[in-house]
Formats: sequence, C-alpha cells, structure tokens
Amino acid sequence: MRMISMMISWALALGGGTALAQGVQNRDLFLMAGPVGGTSQGIPGSPLEVSTGSGLAIQLGFGYQIFSSKAGILYLEPLPLVLEIPGESTAAGNRLSTRSITHFFTPGIRFKIPASDRLSFHGLVGGGFGSFRRFKLDPDDPDGMVISYKKGGVFDFGGGIDFRLSRGFSLRFEVRDFVGGADPGIGAGRHHVIPLAGLALHF
Repeated sequence: MRMISMMISWALALGGGTALAQGVQNRDLFLMAGPVGGTSQGIPGSPLEVSTGSGLAIQLGFGYQIFSSKAGILYLEPLPLVLEIPGESTAAGNRLSTRSITHFFTPGIRFKIPASDRLSFHGLVGGGFGSFRRFKLDPDDPDGMVISYKKGGVFDFGGGIDFRLSRGFSLRFEVRDFVGGADPGIGAGRHHVIPLAGLALHF
C-alpha cells in the first residue's frame, strides 16, 4: 500500500497543476482490478503438483500524452504496476500459502483512438520485469514444500476501451497479456492473460 500511495503522489505532482491551470487534459491515473485464473505447477524432483486457486489482480497506472494527431493520441505509461493476489495453494491436500503476492512492472506506451466524444479504443505494449512463484521441496522436510520467488524479464501487450462518464472520469476495460520465459513459474506456457476493469481519472 505504501508503494501505491507513493505512485499516486508522484503522478499527481508530475505537472498536474499546469494542466489544470490551462484546462488541458493530457494525463490520466487509473486503478483497475480483475480475476486471475487458477494454475497448476509441477514440483521439480517430485511427482506432486501444486494447484493454486483463482485470485485477484490489481493494477495502478499513470499515462502522459506525448503525441497527438488526427489518427489518435500516444501516451507514455511510466508507472504501470500489477499486483497479483492468488488463491490458496495446495499439494496432496496440504496448504502451502495463502499470501504469496507477485507483481508485474512493465513501462510502455498506449495508443488511443477516439470513436466518439465518450468512447475510445486503445492498444498498448510495454516491457519490464515480474516476480514469479516457484514451488520446491523443503530440504529440511522430505514431505514438505516451500515457495520461492524469481524475478525475470516480462513484456506485455493488450488493448481496451474507455467510456467517459464525465470530463474527469471514465470507465476503463482492458486485457493485458504478460509474456515471460518458457517456464515463468505461473503455470504452463509463456502467457499470463489478465482482464481488468475500473476507473480512470483524467486531468
């Protein structure tokens, strides 16, 4: 929570007063959330498999307009942070953890295409790093397992829509695909798709 508060303060301080004084809206601050599906992950050196229940993802981000044309508007997203709060992890009926938060931090760009005064579409791409859960056997307990975390490179891409509720606020719906290594520790495959919905503040 401290990190989120610091990000909000930094974003609002980044020239927000100038934009308000001029009546120009070239920044947005958004907070969204969405479901995270359950995963299954094998344990190296063991026939056991860890099952993790569905959970919740929370995204906080800040966008700053860097280019505008008739085709659309290009935003820089320097502070996109996604926190993933998974469900309970179990193996052979034994609970492993209930609080193993992971994260993705992928600065990038977003291109917005207005469709009307209230509706717009956007695509996005970025890159950075993430932390991934990995399960392994406990060396001090042959029947036990422990959770470790590994940081790795990640890039993401996706798209979404904005529906303006007023001059200052909009509903935002978005889908992001976070792509890691061949075995990023978040289940089978390289892709980690998260649907998100929430509010954006325009200023």
